Amino acid sequence: MKTTTAYGVFELRELYQKYVIRGLLIAGTIHMMLICGYHLYTSLTNDQIEFPKRVGGSTVIIYTPPSIQNTQVVPNISVAAGTVKPSIGTPIPVPDAQIDPNTTIVENKDLTPSVGNEIGDPNGATVVIPDNGVTIENEPAPFIPVEKQPVVVNQITPVYPEIPRRAGVEGIVYVKMWVTKEGKVKKVEVVKSSSELFDQSAIAAALQWTFTPAIMNNGPVSVWVTVPFKFRLNK
Repeated sequence: MKTTTAYGVFELRELYQKYVIRGLLIAGTIHMMLICGYHLYTSLTNDQIEFPKRVGGSTVIIYTPPSIQNTQVVPNISVAAGTVKPSIGTPIPVPDAQIDPNTTIVENKDLTPSVGNEIGDPNGATVVIPDNGVTIENEPAPFIPVEKQPVVVNQITPVYPEIPRRAGVEGIVYVKMWVTKEGKVKKVEVVKSSSELFDQSAIAAALQWTFTPAIMNNGPVSVWVTVPFKFRLNK
């Protein structure tokens, strides 16, 4: 049996081997160029390129933490020449010839505001009256044991407000009064009230009360006194 060989088979075999070897060389060269370029880029920029890693069928991206070295440069702020430094608060020596011997120096105690001028709640729940030259006392504790309780000397009846009077409303207000060592009422606080309509009237009356001072250790002391103010209509 005669075997027939196709035309160009031997030539194609030779070309096939030549082009395969050339293709492998070109592919290897391209890979080497990519690897060298990657290493050159990372060495110049100090950055690392992270590629996603596949774990269990899911993609996990791992990020590189930032460098702990502070690479930010602090800007250099220049001050304009000829800038005048502030002189406020800087003591300036004065010649003795210019000092007035009659000059009065204000002390710290003269600059302290008076405690008695304090005003409390605008609705009248807390009111402090001025001292008017009376010795300033500290606010007493909520409970102070005394040998003798203060006794009312001057008792003022509160004015019945017009609105609840017309409405026929009655009420009661419990106020707490700060009685000083002189027996005067310095501060008034509303403890309990059946209606806010009566608070102002009760406070105004309580501020006018006077007492004999409470006694403890043979001396007057300031205390708190709670008094109920009842508002009843004359039927």
